[in-house]
Amino acid sequence: MSKLKIQDSFLLGLITSLLLPPALLVLFFKIRYTTTEPFYYAIWKLAEKGFLAADMFSCLLPSLVLFFILYKIEWWKASRGLIIGTVPYFILLFYLF
Repeated sequence: MSKLKIQDSFLLGLITSLLLPPALLVLFFKIRYTTTEPFYYAIWKLAEKGFLAADMFSCLLPSLVLFFILYKIEWWKASRGLIIGTVPYFILLFYLF
């Protein structure tokens, strides 16, 4: 029986950082808000009112924690991929504030 070993790779960090924040945003939205409107319309309304920035920031925090974990275990390539993938979300966050 062989064990599956995950290796340090740029692509692992990049894909994780691109998929984690939107998945958490959907999860937070479903937990915090109850609405009968479609998801994309409700997100658009929250962005217009200025409430989306706080939710977006809370979705980026796990990526930051994951970066420090990867940095601590010396997965340098995955750390770089995580930073590169998180930059567009930080730009969007500054645009929303």
